[in-house]
Amino acid sequence: MGGAYDLVAFDPRGVGGSAKARCGFEEGDRRLVTLRSWPAADGGIGENVARSRRMAEACARNGGAMVRGLTTANQARDLDRLRQALGERKVSAWAVSYGTYVAAVYAQKFPERTDRWVLDSSADPDPKRVARGWLAGMARGAEDRFPDFADWAAREGRLAERPEDVRPLFLGLAARLDREPRATTTPGVPLTGTVLRQALQQALYSDASFRASPV
Repeated sequence: MGGAYDLVAFDPRGVGGSAKARCGFEEGDRRLVTLRSWPAADGGIGENVARSRRMAEACARNGGAMVRGLTTANQARDLDRLRQALGERKVSAWAVSYGTYVAAVYAQKFPERTDRWVLDSSADPDPKRVARGWLAGMARGAEDRFPDFADWAAREGRLAERPEDVRPLFLGLAARLDREPRATTTPGVPLTGTVLRQALQQALYSDASFRASPV
């Protein structure tokens, strides 16, 4: 950036080195594959609804003031405190994922303190629609990115001879694992079709992750 900017990062509330809430979730509820609320193999969502209720009740019971303080508005206020600590009149930011929501709220609350703003992967900021919008955006992003993975997977015959053969191969393997999960090196965590789908979704974030994907 030619010395035009000082690059500063921080751990938001509940993340990394910042203080964390302790809701006392069951171990199975903490896994990403369940937090993303994939439907069951038959398309049912009953288990997801029960899990969401169980987790909400655990946070209400055990989370205390820490959980109540993990709000987007407070994250925006934290960002402004960081600006003050840096002695800057205005702040520029590059935000991704949930950070785009925080950055949008910051710009609304403190427009006079907002300089250059880059929101990568932004979504509808309406609190009633934001979570659904993120999931829809992830689905669209995975669909847009899959051809890149298919090209890589067909290169040198890694998984298939042609890129167009990779999708049916992957979907067939996921369906088979839905019917017959395989054991893994983690006790009590079988490799299911949903675990495979989640692993691929994570791998689609960058080309460098393709090699680490389990397919």
